[in-house]
Amino acid sequence: MLSMASAAYAKEAPFNWTASTAAARVDMQIHFEGMTVDRSKIRLASDAAADPRLTSARNFFNDRQFEQARTQFETYLSISTDTLESCEARFESGLTLSRLQLYGQAIERWKELAARPACPNGAQALFHAGYIQEGLGKWDEALRTYEEIAQRFLGGPEEQDARFEMTQCYFNKGDFTNADKQFLSFQKAYPDDARLQRACQALRSAHELRKDPQDQSALRFLRCSKKS
Repeated sequence: MLSMASAAYAKEAPFNWTASTAAARVDMQIHFEGMTVDRSKIRLASDAAADPRLTSARNFFNDRQFEQARTQFETYLSISTDTLESCEARFESGLTLSRLQLYGQAIERWKELAARPACPNGAQALFHAGYIQEGLGKWDEALRTYEEIAQRFLGGPEEQDARFEMTQCYFNKGDFTNADKQFLSFQKAYPDDARLQRACQALRSAHELRKDPQDQSALRFLRCSKKS
């Protein structure tokens, strides 16, 4: 898991684009599960100083006993204060809920965490909420989550990644008009972003397949650079 001693934001999501909404849902679910696997061994933060209930929760999680982990996290959070350790525990609790496929509760937990000014891992929490919303095909909810991130972290890498995810949401939703607008705005703001080439090619391919006059018009504006 992310150490509180590290930067407050570290983007973890891989790039996922597909013209098929159904395929996108499967892809984004794998996308989210992949990140969970990356965090599957929750470190025992603070070692001996950690609250025994928190240590127990993490041990249960690492042993894939998620229901027991959930109970221990809830017990710990019911008495914890806004310490860095409790911020970590709230994030980990969300991971546990997602492992139990309680996605709505996981999203609520991460949104609650992000609303706590004392917690420096709010960006990660909101991104994870957005990833689940994408995985469930709730594109409008994901768009609102990413817009919240962009507004809260104006000028930072969080805003850049949120703006990119918004392009992907419109694309997978099948709203190519807004996907084009979001992409062109993103391209102008971040001309050196390494994801531009693949995103542009995905949009162009979608327009070419549809062969609608409006799509042909859009193709004139979608100029893919040779940057990778």
